Amino acid sequence: MFPPNVDRWTYPEYVLQLPQESLKGALGIGFEVKVSQASAVKQMLVMAVTNKQKEGGSSVNLQVKKPVEQWEKRFVQLPAGFDPAKIEQLRIGINSLADDVTVWLRGIRIIYAP
Repeated sequence: MFPPNVDRWTYPEYVLQLPQESLKGALGIGFEVKVSQASAVKQMLVMAVTNKQKEGGSSVNLQVKKPVEQWEKRFVQLPAGFDPAKIEQLRIGINSLADDVTVWLRGIRIIYAP
């Protein structure tokens, strides 16, 4: 439960196992998502974090189309000029308008340049 009058961010963090999970050469991130209550989602982000600091650190925040109650695919392109090799962890999450909302993620994949 969130305290009153706070930003309700919920996101899993995944620390990359470097160097074998390096995102060097990555174009973007694809995944499938759904939520228990679409009207409760204020926004969704993919956060490409450039260090391993828990719940903090420098990141590039990439907007994602808000999820709905059915599985839908999403793709987030990394911005031009950003070096994906600097990414050390990923966060995919939502900012909720309600205290109780469930988010499901599956099929998370990294898309690399050919």
